[in-house]
Amino acid sequence: MLRWLPFTTTYPQIVLIALTIALALAVLFGAVTSGIAFGSYNPSWEGTSELREEADIDSEVIVATDTERYESIEANGTVAFIIAPDQQYDPEEIDRVQSFVDNGGIVIIADDLPGNSNQLLADIGSTIRLDGDPVRDDRNYQESPALLRATETADHPLTNDIDELALNHGTVLNPGEASVLVRTSEYAYIDRNRNEELDDDETLASYPVVAVEEQGDGEILVISDPSVLINVMIDRSDNRAFVQALVDEDRVLLDTTHGDEIPPLMGVLLAVQNSAPLQLLIGFAGIGLVAVWSRGGLRVVSRRLWSPFVRMQTDESPNVALGPADIGSVVATEHPDWDESYRNQITTAIISQQDDNHPNDGSSGGTRRNPKRDGEGPDR
Repeated sequence: MLRWLPFTTTYPQIVLIALTIALALAVLFGAVTSGIAFGSYNPSWEGTSELREEADIDSEVIVATDTERYESIEANGTVAFIIAPDQQYDPEEIDRVQSFVDNGGIVIIADDLPGNSNQLLADIGSTIRLDGDPVRDDRNYQESPALLRATETADHPLTNDIDELALNHGTVLNPGEASVLVRTSEYAYIDRNRNEELDDDETLASYPVVAVEEQGDGEILVISDPSVLINVMIDRSDNRAFVQALVDEDRVLLDTTHGDEIPPLMGVLLAVQNSAPLQLLIGFAGIGLVAVWSRGGLRVVSRRLWSPFVRMQTDESPNVALGPADIGSVVATEHPDWDESYRNQITTAIISQQDDNHPNDGSSGGTRRNPKRDGEGPDR
């Protein structure tokens, strides 16, 4: 038994408590984080939680679980991120995104697969397209030519503070009528047959990897590798400085509608944030709890404080109660921040609770006698 605890506890009970706490922490972690690639609540290497945290420093972050959010926020001064969408946007959703851009919003699409992203780009009127085949550079790279360094940057507010970007198995862009902001070095090539070698029909050149295009009053920016934004890559080359430039707006909208996954608890919080009726309901519930507490809170506190004293009684003296001085001492030790008058009220309430648990048998001095131990019980 462990005597240093306020009540008697065995080692198996300690193990059970530890396992219970570990399970609760695991459930809580799963409720607030995501494990999906490029997820804004995924803190692992492939998530984009650091992008969300960077945006949250100086901007209002809006996590959109429905494309209706494009209509409910002011477009001017807002940048929206669409990262590696895994399904196509339907016509109504496309209209919302396009209207957002036309009204002054900025949409950033980061992907290395052309399917869904190229369809979205075409639908919202952009001339930029993703190539889809991998780009390599046998001279300017980090661990391997597939993790190349794009070393050519344009004179533009988004790239003035960067010299290069680090890519991870990315592709290139066909910029159309857009302005190219970042290119690979002149020693890069598109690995059409994916054999990881420069072949005779593959050309060394400086290829576009980031481009921006005006659309209405807004802009469409395309990054040919979503890995530029993930946690494990954000501190390579000048990727973090680039991210900081991208989120330098009043509002940052993270579009999670076509690929991201919102953890359960965060989904509840977002639902409350986006619903005035839910906020009102929770407000009324809070007022009710305060009212209940104000009427019976002292009694609840006394019961919670009394329960350890009940557990402190041993099998040898099950009916021995603590005196007022002992109770007052424990309350003062456990809660030194309480003022004396409040401690006295709590002590009185605990004594009252003690009296409820031990009917008066005529004893005094704060102790109760055990009739069987005193010879008053029936003979066996």
